[in-house]
Amino acid sequence: MNVLVITAHADDLEISMGGSVKKWTKDGGTVDNIILTTDKRREDAIDDTTRILGHQAIFYPSHLLETARPVMNHKLVKDMEQFINTCQFTKQLKEYDYVITHWKEDWHQDHQTCYNLVRSMQRNQPMQVMYMESYPYCNKYSNFDPNVFVNITDTQTYKEDSIFAFGDLFNVAWIKGVKGLDTYRGSFIKADYAECFKLDTMIL
Repeated sequence: MNVLVITAHADDLEISMGGSVKKWTKDGGTVDNIILTTDKRREDAIDDTTRILGHQAIFYPSHLLETARPVMNHKLVKDMEQFINTCQFTKQLKEYDYVITHWKEDWHQDHQTCYNLVRSMQRNQPMQVMYMESYPYCNKYSNFDPNVFVNITDTQTYKEDSIFAFGDLFNVAWIKGVKGLDTYRGSFIKADYAECFKLDTMIL
């Protein structure tokens, strides 16, 4: 499976879907991550997290998220599409099986911008899109109703290791919260741990 993940921050993939990423890359799949913001503390950890989870990550040089309510216009969307098709990743946008980003009702403003960008891209390029469950931003004031579950029992420790790579950005309580959510989602499919997504668009 070939997956493109577009996230606001360098730790979003690891927290929301690190176990799934490791499972897919262990099975021979490709996971590429475009990150819309730069942060020195998080950037320093990316070499470690990509090694642990087996994916690729690249920072998108944009001021998009510096605007409180950025307007999605044609140029902004085309610039992103061109970046995907010409960056270091080996695949074109149309070659990915799924594009994954943040949920529309995620209450982090940067995550909402990512959602709006991907939705706007769908006007030009048919894509199978899924939304991730971002802890804790999809678990409060949000109607996140997942319909895709990934059993990460065998890869949950890799996920934890990738989060620990960010050092003191996350305390023990935060890690316990993420693991607790994985346990809760695992109960839906009778697994020790699971991550979940909401499938928005399927192309048959």
